[in-house]
Amino acid sequence: MKTVAAGYEFAHRDDYEGRSVLPTIKVDADSRNIEQLEVVPDETRYAPRRSPGELVQLQTDGLEFNGYQA
Repeated sequence: MKTVAAGYEFAHRDDYEGRSVLPTIKVDADSRNIEQLEVVPDETRYAPRRSPGELVQLQTDGLEFNGYQA
């Protein structure tokens, strides 16, 4: 099955307007309704499905990671 779209409820401004707005978002009381979290992979449980070389090849072939258009 090929995923063609994904979404979620209770999104942030950048989810609706795109990643280009991130530099202009100011952290204030209203934007702190969800904690600021730093997520890192669990070294004992996380096993990447692609090697760094495979990821580079996918990007070279035109696949965009961590980006989207509003």
